[in-house]
Amino acid sequence: TREKIGLEIKSLNLSHRTYMLLARNEIYTVEQLVERIRSKDDLLQLRWIGEKTANEIIEKLAENGITIKVFVKSMILL
Repeated sequence: TREKIGLEIKSLNLSHRTYMLLARNEIYTVEQLVERIRSKDDLLQLRWIGEKTANEIIEKLAENGITIKVFVKSMILL
């Protein structure tokens, strides 16, 4: 897994849309991604990243032996 951390995001075989959204958030390598993203909730905080895109990223990371927490904080409206 350590050698995969240095890979470019392109090597994850993400959809073009997902790759471009990560690039717009200035994330170009797996290392940059895992440094900024500790959970699915963190992914959803990135601009233009929604549920479907977050799930794709998590799935592609998992295929490469890299996992992040998939817990999403629930919102309580008062």
